[in-house]
Amino acid sequence: MDAFEAFAAQWRSGMAVIEAAHGRSVIDLCRAGIDATIAKQIEKLGKAYCGPTHSTRKQADARKAAARNEHTINTLLEIERLVGKLDDDAHAWPMRLALTRQTANLRALRARGAELLSQYNAPTKPNPDMKLSHKAVPDSTLTDVSVRGPAHLAKAALDRAHALADETGLAPAEAFLHLAASDTSEEGSAPGTAQGPVLEPAIIIPLNEDVAGWEKLGLDEVRMSMTNGTTMTGADFVRANLAAQGYALIVDPITGEDLELYRLYDEERFATVKQRLRQRLKTPVCAWPGCGKPADECQMHHIKAYKHGGKSEMKNYTMLCGFDNGRNDDDRDKPRYGHIEKIDGLDYWVPAFGGEPVLNDHPAARGGAIRLVRGGMSTLAGAGASNAPPDG
Repeated sequence: MDAFEAFAAQWRSGMAVIEAAHGRSVIDLCRAGIDATIAKQIEKLGKAYCGPTHSTRKQADARKAAARNEHTINTLLEIERLVGKLDDDAHAWPMRLALTRQTANLRALRARGAELLSQYNAPTKPNPDMKLSHKAVPDSTLTDVSVRGPAHLAKAALDRAHALADETGLAPAEAFLHLAASDTSEEGSAPGTAQGPVLEPAIIIPLNEDVAGWEKLGLDEVRMSMTNGTTMTGADFVRANLAAQGYALIVDPITGEDLELYRLYDEERFATVKQRLRQRLKTPVCAWPGCGKPADECQMHHIKAYKHGGKSEMKNYTMLCGFDNGRNDDDRDKPRYGHIEKIDGLDYWVPAFGGEPVLNDHPAARGGAIRLVRGGMSTLAGAGASNAPPDG
């Protein structure tokens, strides 16, 4: 038997592989050389066909039928996909048993699965829940918006968007979002007056060469030692550097630490330290690579888990969306998906099983306060080097 024949024989022995692998963790399977995706699939199938159940006889019969009909990992996964469409889990094992008794052919399984689903599931279903969600478009400043709602309202909203697009020259999608984001509280507002949301700016101020050092003065203030022998507060430093409205965040570009947040509408500084807003300016989207979930919709994540003694302080915070926060490896000795570490003031994702730390390269992530400041310093340093006089 050559290598291909051996592979084909094992491929047809999907249930034997699942039984042999049952009880091993995904990490054990990966260490044995199995790809992580396949390892998770094998673990899932092992729990279904070899794990605890009230239907032990049907489970055993399904294993025998799967082995007899030479079901592969792929056909068993297809069976689980079809079983997952049942309205009532009470029919799960009868359906598994019926499908494992079929030949190991995806088309035949799907046809038989459709028959069983129409038999087991209710003939009519209520409307699904209405939903509103969005997902960032990779490598762009755009996002996809998904709306599920009453058909008549959706049609009316689309008609208004197209009317505004024809009137203003906007793309229909942009017109739709302008209408959705506009303030409609004023009476008599016309579709053509949609202005979009009000944006509140934030200015990032790096320490410059005039600042020799700094120290904290209690919870909500910093004092800076200037190179001319004087001192000044953070609020004075902000007022000396700009006259604008919005927020200002003072950051140390070397350590990556943010010193304090100030409000610039008037002479008052923020009453207290707003840790969440400070972190949003440093991490405008979820820190997990490839994720574009905005910080406004993320959770404050303890890099060293609170349960492991992690403190609730800025140096131990980042922003993660609910999904990535849930799968971050808080327990480093039980790696699965990787975890976030703060390295030189920036939030890196560290792979679970080794590899180089990775920064989120989403366009919005590149606009975080520390990355902006360091990028500006690199640009200035490069310009200074190019403009330096020649030696001699």
